[in-house]
Amino acid sequence: MVFGNLDGESGTGVLFTRDPLTGAPRPYGEWLPRGQGEDVVSGTHDCLPLSALADQLPGVHDRLLDAAALLEREHGDVQDIEFTVEQGRLYLLQTRAAKRSPAAAVRTAVDLAEEGAIDREQALCRVSVEQLLTVLAPRLAGDAAATAEVVARGVPACPGVAAGVAVDDADGRDGDLVLVRPTTSPEDVAGMIAARAVVTERGGSTSHAAVVSRALGRPSVVGVGEGVTEGLLGREVTVDGSDGVVYAGRLPTEEVRPQDVPGLERLLEWAREVSPADVVDDAPDVVDLDAGDGVVDAEGAADPAALAERLRGARAARGAALASAAGARAVLDAGVPVVVRRAGQPAAALLLRLAQQQIARRRERGA
Repeated sequence: MVFGNLDGESGTGVLFTRDPLTGAPRPYGEWLPRGQGEDVVSGTHDCLPLSALADQLPGVHDRLLDAAALLEREHGDVQDIEFTVEQGRLYLLQTRAAKRSPAAAVRTAVDLAEEGAIDREQALCRVSVEQLLTVLAPRLAGDAAATAEVVARGVPACPGVAAGVAVDDADGRDGDLVLVRPTTSPEDVAGMIAARAVVTERGGSTSHAAVVSRALGRPSVVGVGEGVTEGLLGREVTVDGSDGVVYAGRLPTEEVRPQDVPGLERLLEWAREVSPADVVDDAPDVVDLDAGDGVVDAEGAADPAALAERLRGARAARGAALASAAGARAVLDAGVPVVVRRAGQPAAALLLRLAQQQIARRRERGA
């Protein structure tokens, strides 16, 4: 047991080896003088930026960064490190792969591959299709925020924009909802999953709400101030998790292109090299899976056997089922050379799914 609350040269903190919001290759974290670890991660205390540790204990800060770089190299991934300083001596309590925003997942996967820490196939598998869909989700239109009413400001915890009615419990409720609470705990995860976005009164960038929101890809703003969320309940709001602002009403958004997301064009270039099927906007002789019955089950999940039967001998295929892992696997198993995206299906997401399934097939055959 070490004590971060022992004296003026003691404290605790959390360090990410890269920015978990953007993926930028720089350390990111918080420092709480005279604190214990739970004070930071619980979101009940307002912490200082990591630069405050550099000012207060520069030698400890340097040793922390050296250890962080070593741990990232050893694990081949961004690390989330909890540490305590007791009387000027640094103790590393634990390290683990860092949860990160969808945008950070894209950038760090590409950066680590280009640095030689992982290979390109690993990079493609580090980004989920759900994360890709999140980074390509619409953002606030250029001038939408200029005249909008700001109802809360806080710490940007997960990038993206989402709108809905503010509620203090989203679990089991339908519609576009924004979960607003003083803080969150593991008991709130179901409600966070159901919500479009999350806003909390307390906590910083490494609090429970911030970490879980990034993992789920939910735009979130934390630390908006005591009592603020009560005034939001029942109102329709727009949450901008990139800038840390909550607006009144539902604001207009605009499309995000792959070139707008750092690293995404390179990731898609690698996906094209791996996938044996192309993704296009139109093609002749298309088998349209949406035009018949039997390719999805009662819960809407793709039926692999039915898909394979429908795609046998097809030159091109289209359908909602192809966005699933089973659909992509059926395309590859049937040898379909072209996938035509349907309205609302991002080509990038289809391409990544095909590449990931091809990698999975190779690994299975090599096992």
